Amino acid sequence: MDEKPHDTEKNLFVVAFFPNFDCPDFVTSHAIALASLLGKPILLLHIIDSRYKQIETQNSAEQKLQAIAQEMGFSQEMLKILVLEGKTDEILETSEELKEVICLVSHIDKNKPKNAAHPSVLFKHFQNIRMAYLLVQKPFSDRTSLENVVLTLDIEKESKEKVIWASYFGRFNQSKIHLLHYKFKDDFLKKRLENNLLFVEKMLENLTIQYKITGFQPQSKNIDSLAISYAKENKAGLLIALSDKKWNWFGKSRKMKLATNEEQIPVLFLNPREDIYILCD
Repeated sequence: MDEKPHDTEKNLFVVAFFPNFDCPDFVTSHAIALASLLGKPILLLHIIDSRYKQIETQNSAEQKLQAIAQEMGFSQEMLKILVLEGKTDEILETSEELKEVICLVSHIDKNKPKNAAHPSVLFKHFQNIRMAYLLVQKPFSDRTSLENVVLTLDIEKESKEKVIWASYFGRFNQSKIHLLHYKFKDDFLKKRLENNLLFVEKMLENLTIQYKITGFQPQSKNIDSLAISYAKENKAGLLIALSDKKWNWFGKSRKMKLATNEEQIPVLFLNPREDIYILCD
């Protein structure tokens, strides 16, 4: 296995974010799995945002995070708690305490539209953050669920960001990476896709990561829907997607359909960014 990145190189950590305290085990179980995989500490975070009905006091929020921390049983060096007050989106974008976050984990509650954990609310909060964010609908099962990771590949250069993140799971968990794409007939689209595929194959082979590339004929079924079905059939425990507010899928945003998928497969979202930080060489 590749050596984990050292904190002396970059003091990154994983955030277990609690928009409310309805499903703390959903958040902590996935945060523990991700932090263990990457060899990083965890920060338990709650933001007191007056725009939502379930508002904690500073004291009650700290007490709940302390109770969660005790149940997790981590050392003080590997687990911190933080309660901040203000607008969630502004805090996530500008807080100095959150400058070195590699990934944020949050549960979603699709049944309560005005709830702080509803995906439409969370997407608004997360749309400008630089960190990746993992949205989950149930507790983490076990490490074998990450043996297969699925993502789609298209003609856009931003697709490469998904592959870079997928490579972390390949390197640190020996996950097999499944890349899905449409088989384009148009020569221009085909060439653009081939360029991305060449990048992917070279990168994953250089890192000796297992991967499988599968092409589908363009059809009425959206490729994200195909990815969910494929993930279920191959017992994949993670989908990786770009968070792009421009795309729509049957009247709902593409990312909303992915996040609330009926198979309850966790989805790691990446906001497109110009600079791409690679975790370690």
